Amino acid sequence: MPGRRRLVARLSPLGLPASARVRLRRLRPEALYKEEARQLTVPLGPDEPPVEALTELLLALVPQEAPGPAAPAGAEAAAGRRGRGRDSSRAGARR
Repeated sequence: MPGRRRLVARLSPLGLPASARVRLRRLRPEALYKEEARQLTVPLGPDEPPVEALTELLLALVPQEAPGPAAPAGAEAAAGRRGRGRDSSRAGARR
């Protein structure tokens, strides 16, 4: 239809490595990534559901960390060490 407006999504800040920028050109040649601004501009088709289209694109571009037993345990242990250090310094300050 000539009267329909085209939607454009702007996503920022979004850092994309070189491999993701190549993938972006393949998946969405009409999209524009401005590296300095860390902004991705994605034109959406008139019949394209925006939420689903952007979710699918982001999942393809931004790698997700795979949940594993070692990652959460290591993160918790590191947080615990940091937490104890802060608690002991606070306890010393209260005395």
